[in-house]
Amino acid sequence: MKDRNVKTLKSEEIACSNLPSVAAFPGKYIQGPGSLNQAGEFFGSLGDKFLILGGMRALAAVETSLTNSLKIAGISWITEVFAGECTQREIERLVSLGQKNDVMAVIGIGGGKAIDTAKAVAHYLDKPVGIIPTVASTDAPTSAISVVYTDDGRFSHYECYKRNPDIVLVDTEIITKAPIRFLVSGMGGAIGVSYEAEACYRSGAKTTSGGRSFLLAVQCARMARKILLEYGNMAKLSAENGVWSPAIERSVEANLLLSGIGFESGGLALAHSIYHGYRSLGKKNSLHGEVVAFGTLVEILLENRPKEELMQIINFFKDVGLPCTLRQLGIERNNKHEIEKLANIAWEQGTASNMFFKVDPNQIIASIILADRIGSMITSSLGKRF
Repeated sequence: MKDRNVKTLKSEEIACSNLPSVAAFPGKYIQGPGSLNQAGEFFGSLGDKFLILGGMRALAAVETSLTNSLKIAGISWITEVFAGECTQREIERLVSLGQKNDVMAVIGIGGGKAIDTAKAVAHYLDKPVGIIPTVASTDAPTSAISVVYTDDGRFSHYECYKRNPDIVLVDTEIITKAPIRFLVSGMGGAIGVSYEAEACYRSGAKTTSGGRSFLLAVQCARMARKILLEYGNMAKLSAENGVWSPAIERSVEANLLLSGIGFESGGLALAHSIYHGYRSLGKKNSLHGEVVAFGTLVEILLENRPKEELMQIINFFKDVGLPCTLRQLGIERNNKHEIEKLANIAWEQGTASNMFFKVDPNQIIASIILADRIGSMITSSLGKRF
């Protein structure tokens, strides 16, 4: 394929006082219970023949409402089941399908990998893209980035695009019915972004949008953290009982929109770097936001933030079910090799260098160990003595 814009998120040397601030947003973001019933009305602006892709469960979750709405709007479509991993092979397969059927737009349905694939396919077809997330686990729906993996599931590269998704439509009734773990994972990722955006604003680091961060993006990320600390537990309770609530609405907005703007236009730093290191270990039992949650504890410690703030975040993670220890991520605390490899990859390939002070792998190792020990204490009866 031509026009590949492959990038690493590792920052360049931060010496960019003359770099402009850049912000990126989706063309239109729609959120609310039952919003799928208006899909034809909103997506009609993209054309009248779509390639719709997603996993089998995601497609089944939206089928009735989506197809009825598209039919009313006079839109035709072809549906293709997503293979399950955003790989170059899968992207090329779907691009070929779109070319053969002369589609006018691509609609991606599901979680982060299906959404990232849809963005890539639309990019290579040079067509608009609409996104319908069925889980609120990542901020992929709003961004102009795809994470591409190898055929065996390892990280390969990032694809960065010239524009963000044209339309993002979030039906919170669908989100409420999804497995609760995804909603909670999204909370971990969003809270991580809030600390990272603040770090990047202080350092002047270059974001994935191509410039320094705007204060607006940092405030969006902070707002996401504030909302989740206030409403996250109630949102989880609502989802556990399969009922919509205002807490669900606010938490989904924090996970998807506010965090999406926060990471893309505010920047990423240490917390997401921990995820890069984790994937390098070949482990897949933890979700993206779950690993970023633990990475957030590492970043808070490395920044030497107040003890009360650390306790607040750990207790929130404990309450909603996010990891606070290495063992919860499938890593034994005595496995020095894995911890050192995680930290070194986090430094070499991730965004740890976006911090507002110099960080080296040894500091990351020390903070990982300390985060694990404190997390273990807080989540056990020993927490009273910390």
